[in-house]
Amino acid sequence: MRKSKAIATIISVIMLFSSTTFSFAANQYSNAAYFGSIEGKLNDKGFSIDNDSTARAMFITGEEKIIIADTKTELNNLVVKDEGILTNQNGDTFIEICDNIFAEATYSSVNLNDKNAVEQYIKSQDLDEEEIDEIIEFSTIVQNIGIEDATLTSYTTSKGFTYGGYEMKTKLQTYENVSTPTVNIYNGKTTKNKAKVMTDFALTAIGFIDEEVVSKAIPYIGAGVTVFDYFLQKYKESLVPGSTSDFVEMNMKFNRYDKRVFVKDAGQWHHVLDAEYIKILETKTRQYYYNKGKNKGYERTKTRTPNTVLKTPSYNSPYANALKAFKSHFFNEYITYKVGSKTFTFGV
Repeated sequence: MRKSKAIATIISVIMLFSSTTFSFAANQYSNAAYFGSIEGKLNDKGFSIDNDSTARAMFITGEEKIIIADTKTELNNLVVKDEGILTNQNGDTFIEICDNIFAEATYSSVNLNDKNAVEQYIKSQDLDEEEIDEIIEFSTIVQNIGIEDATLTSYTTSKGFTYGGYEMKTKLQTYENVSTPTVNIYNGKTTKNKAKVMTDFALTAIGFIDEEVVSKAIPYIGAGVTVFDYFLQKYKESLVPGSTSDFVEMNMKFNRYDKRVFVKDAGQWHHVLDAEYIKILETKTRQYYYNKGKNKGYERTKTRTPNTVLKTPSYNSPYANALKAFKSHFFNEYITYKVGSKTFTFGV
């Protein structure tokens, strides 16, 4: 990833009856009372919508959501497809563009473990150079490792709406079950000493406003346990005299959600802001030490499923900062991970 029109509104209110399925409760509130509420909420947030769209209110676990969709789109029996993504029984899809506001979107998908499918996908889609580079990078890693369920799905809002007087568009790219490359953290004779103080690695999100920073620490092994402590749970320290062949390495399996925001001006779409959300599904930390006297190597690998999540500051509500970026310069919010003294991003 790189470093007012009149509102035609039809309102229906639905209540949540399970963790993922929604159905309408027509008499829960009067349309008259709720029309002003929905219109007011959209206006308060800076939104207006096209004449052929509707804004419909729903309650999900007690929290109000607003769906912007075509007047003919079916909104009964919505289900949660993924983080910030809803769908109906007809396959119509809605993505969260700002806190609790969803917009109808088109989408395309590809299995990243299928080389031929990836090549065809790249040829058939309207992608910029950065997107192509990322698809190639992730698919290459996935194919080398053999992750069969790694996928890319790209969603683009299809209904016109304005924010702050500008027509806006969101493109959400979801990479699921992908992997980082295997990263060599330390190697050589001093590896053991460094492994003795390795407890956590850092996830850091870089934001738009004054490059705001949000960080989280994730243990390699477990809370307060060093990498070498884990080795000593099975082997004696005397087996590690120090060798040029010693190393500690790590890779991670994760989901990445990349929210790309566009502003339309003078008939042209301008890509102005990227925001990112990472979910760490699995970490695998491997340490290896060679004993020349015994002509033998000793290793231990620790696999964890932390399910740690981190979002850049603008991810949930990117439009205000997108307009600021449009009036100044493109801004990229991104997440890094630091292992040892080395820092990496989750993509190009």
